[in-house]
Amino acid sequence: MQRCSRKILLYLKKQKPSTDLKKPSISVVVPLFNEEESLPELVRWIDRVFTAHQFVGEIVLIDDGSTDRSWEIIQQLSQE
Repeated sequence: MQRCSRKILLYLKKQKPSTDLKKPSISVVVPLFNEEESLPELVRWIDRVFTAHQFVGEIVLIDDGSTDRSWEIIQQLSQE
């Protein structure tokens, strides 16, 4: 059995945490494996939903041992 090398990046949204109990903070946790092509669009889509609904929270991307450029793409997205 081969062990996966798991990498986790916390991609924080820029909004401050909500103190309004009717608008809680949201954590979107995304496990992924070899998703370099779809990652930028996924993060843009989640960001559009957060913005449209004025959600506050974070996106947590978990790379489950990808052999493509997924981790590099995740790091690039976290700098935007």
